[in-house]
Amino acid sequence: GLSDRQSEGVLLLTFIPQQSGSYTDMVGAWKRGEADRLWRNTRAAFADYPAFGERILEARNHVWLPTVESFLRSGKTYFVIVGMGHLGGPEGLLSLLQKRGHRIEQL
Repeated sequence: GLSDRQSEGVLLLTFIPQQSGSYTDMVGAWKRGEADRLWRNTRAAFADYPAFGERILEARNHVWLPTVESFLRSGKTYFVIVGMGHLGGPEGLLSLLQKRGHRIEQL
């Protein structure tokens, strides 16, 4: 459902090599469980396309939220995979789940 310009933006952000220091920093933050730092770095990548960043991150989080909650209520075990930029920040999945009363525990 992306426009041609938005699709081009995804390709540019995904396939044009980023500075190696930035990538190393992101991997380190991921290993340390620093979800908010990952979110800030991901948002910075969308600085030239803020509306697109909101659509690709926050809007998708809100769409996914009911599904993730249904998994939590099911009593079964699920493994949910999302990109690292979807976890942190005020509209990240972890924050949205916490706002709805779910306990978040980092392992």
